[in-house]
Amino acid sequence: MSSSSNNTMSSSAQSSSTTSTSSSSSSSAALFPTLPSPIHPSWLMNKEDIYNQSPSRLDGITYEQEHTIRKSTCVEIATIVNKILQRKEPIYSATIFFQRFFSRQSLVKHNRIAIAIACIMIAGKCTDFCSPAKIKDYIPEYLNRTGNTPPYQEKTELWVNTKEKLIQAERLVLYILEYDVVYDSPYKYLDSISKLLLIDTSSPLYEGALRCITEALRTTLCIQYDSRKLVLGCIYFSKEEHIRVHKPYTVSNENWNILYNDNNNYITLQEAKDILEQLRESIQLTKKTVADSIKQSLPLPTTTIIPTSSGSLVSSSSTTTTADITMNTNTSTLDNNNKTLPIASTTPIHDNISMEQSDTI
Repeated sequence: MSSSSNNTMSSSAQSSSTTSTSSSSSSSAALFPTLPSPIHPSWLMNKEDIYNQSPSRLDGITYEQEHTIRKSTCVEIATIVNKILQRKEPIYSATIFFQRFFSRQSLVKHNRIAIAIACIMIAGKCTDFCSPAKIKDYIPEYLNRTGNTPPYQEKTELWVNTKEKLIQAERLVLYILEYDVVYDSPYKYLDSISKLLLIDTSSPLYEGALRCITEALRTTLCIQYDSRKLVLGCIYFSKEEHIRVHKPYTVSNENWNILYNDNNNYITLQEAKDILEQLRESIQLTKKTVADSIKQSLPLPTTTIIPTSSGSLVSSSSTTTTADITMNTNTSTLDNNNKTLPIASTTPIHDNISMEQSDTI
């Protein structure tokens, strides 16, 4: 009698457990309709491959250097788009195209400024409700970032050569991307997910998630996760940082438990934590770069031993900065012209990368 009752109780417990799991999955499905991602799986890369086997890494660029170059160029993309196209959506699409391009190509072998502007040109043509600019609008932006001095005259040799370089760069980007310019903006998911989680758009949590998305687009996270996972990870990051910096954030909405668990099809807790850790790492790398730049701008003692290009040591009695020494010591080759990139410098990074002066695209 007791054994049969125990069997009945265990079977009922198993059925209730199965029911709770299925209800969690069905609740998750009810929150988000199961739609196929428009992004081809080939564009989503593994973190270990990016860290250890990226084309730039195989050409001798460290992860920290690649991170700094990618991020600084994405900032340049945003600046150019805001100036010329004056819309936010092309910033995301151009950034995605840039990140995809250098997931298959090395920073050593291509002019990153030309590639970035080519991505903007493509974004302006494939983004809805955006009028593409003429190529003459982009030429001064390229020249300003490659050591040239305005004013620039049309039909000069410099102007014509730059125009041809940008046209070739656009063709190259389309070829490497296999003419796949489909993208899925994370911003369109932020409002709907925030509404499900009862996050007000004026709350610090929402604003923090919005800043996290911008940060994530400037890193390789946007080619590791699809847009929905990226948004969910950024909201998770915003909540965790709010708890760490301010005070505990009380979650009274059951949808939090539905979305952030291992029983749904959108994001696991481990993936959310991975996005959190990579965002923290990106922020710390940026802080380190800024701190190194400030440190290098401090004057050294009046007598300094400076390595020359030939390797000999020269004594200098004038005041120099550590940036002068870094230009000769802590460097790694970046292009075929034997020009170098300092690990950190007070000069903007696009001035240190002399690939812009080469004839390659």
